Amino acid sequence: MMNINAAAETVKGYEKKKLLAARITAVASIITLVIVIAGAAFVVPCLMKLSPALEAASASIDSAAKQVIDADLPELSRNIDALVSSSRTAVNNANDAASAALEKIEALEIEKLNDAISDLSSIVKPLARLLGR
Repeated sequence: MMNINAAAETVKGYEKKKLLAARITAVASIITLVIVIAGAAFVVPCLMKLSPALEAASASIDSAAKQVIDADLPELSRNIDALVSSSRTAVNNANDAASAALEKIEALEIEKLNDAISDLSSIVKPLARLLGR
């Protein structure tokens, strides 16, 4: 009889522990449910505020995608090639013109130019005195 009573007490202890675990699980589930409901109550209005912005962004992306789809990419590529080619030609022409200008500047004899300016100045000074200036 002692074994049956001891076994019954042991089973009763386990049942109390199971009941305590069930209560803890129920409280934890209720707390989790409250947190989820509170989070949803906070997140849903935020998402509702974002919805028009997301729709506008989606429309913008759709428009851009349609423009890319409608674009004549081979023609666009040819136009870009022509632009690059004409730019290259313009740069080469400008480079040639700059080189020619530098060659002409280098060809000037600065000493002779200075001498000519001095000679002109010596001629103009007497004329300026003659005319009263």
